[in-house]
Amino acid sequence: TSIPYGHVLMKKIDSMVATHGWKAMAEVVKHSFEFYSRNTPSSGLDRFVEMGSTVSKLHGNHSCRITLDAITSFAATFSSNMQNFPQYRLLNYCTISNLYAPSMMTSIRVVIEHGKQNAMDSVGTRLISHRNIFSSFLNTAASEVAHNSVEPQTFLLDALNKLFMQQSIDLELACECAASRCECRWKVSPAPDNDATEDNITISPSLHIKMTLDANPNLASMKDKDNRLPLHYAAARGVYETVACVLEANPQAAVISDPVTGLYPFMLAGSNENTAAAFELLLSEPNLVLGGIPEDQDEAESDEANDRKRKRSPSM
Repeated sequence: TSIPYGHVLMKKIDSMVATHGWKAMAEVVKHSFEFYSRNTPSSGLDRFVEMGSTVSKLHGNHSCRITLDAITSFAATFSSNMQNFPQYRLLNYCTISNLYAPSMMTSIRVVIEHGKQNAMDSVGTRLISHRNIFSSFLNTAASEVAHNSVEPQTFLLDALNKLFMQQSIDLELACECAASRCECRWKVSPAPDNDATEDNITISPSLHIKMTLDANPNLASMKDKDNRLPLHYAAARGVYETVACVLEANPQAAVISDPVTGLYPFMLAGSNENTAAAFELLLSEPNLVLGGIPEDQDEAESDEANDRKRKRSPSM
């Protein structure tokens, strides 16, 4: 049986709903989409990548339990199947000029918005697996042509916080090309006329974080829909190098407590058993040891307390 492309399926679904109404067609749409979801992964990577746009549009046009189940199921399936994408195909899908780049970005966004943490970890690990793939992703994610309803900066912020902050670069991961000096791997061999050796060229495990923030400096001070800053995510789940990188990009964030947990970044790092990062965060703002309250906030509360005492005192 030939599996239709996503835009063909969406056109048929919208036509049926427009003619007969969602209530009458809900079960038909459900079973049609289950068949599509079950068979698309085996019918080719192009159609599988395009499926992200299909489920996203379906949920956007007819938001209900059926579409929510479909988009949640796709998030899990996509993250799992993405591990099997050949390196060159994944690079192509992340390249801005590729026909399926918008669908690839939409599929990744579906994982961020509807996937579980293990799905986001899986996608993040795959996207930073090779330097050229990650560079292509950054360029495409930052472009207007790859997005429909989400601002590029918002998408990049969510990707930074949810996909990449907890990941570290694997320098030993092999690439699929045969070139002796390829652009795939993070660990770059020195040029023949260079005295440096491959062993003494240091690549930070958080170079992908630095690349993201260097290309998009505003991200470090942007809050997401939960009012959390990148430093909150870094301190909660990142390695020392990640925390140091994000802190350098926005030092003021060290005194801002996480609205979700109520903890300051140094406390989040401590909870993450990242002692070195917790110490670094405290060194940046020593006043935080004063009961975990910034000095200016502590003084303001002290003045308020003194005012209350004066008001209670009998007048002379």
